[in-house]
Amino acid sequence: MKTRIEVLEMVKSKLRLRHYSLCTEDAYTFWTGRYYDFCQARPRDEAPEGKAEAFLTNLAKRSYSAKSQNQAFSALLFLYKDVLGE
Repeated sequence: MKTRIEVLEMVKSKLRLRHYSLCTEDAYTFWTGRYYDFCQARPRDEAPEGKAEAFLTNLAKRSYSAKSQNQAFSALLFLYKDVLGE
């Protein structure tokens, strides 16, 4: 399993390779870091879809704005699709 720093560096590297803005890089690394921390308390054998759903549900329950939830969702999509290739 990769460390938090390794995962965030992978995300930054892929974002820079694709010429995303620095604001997007900051937002995606922020949400990826929050997701990584959230997953540390989840069972290791839980499917990624379940972890992502639980994370986004947790944001909704904590009254995060729709914009923040969408940004977190986009960051997770980027992480799984473009960085991890899943």
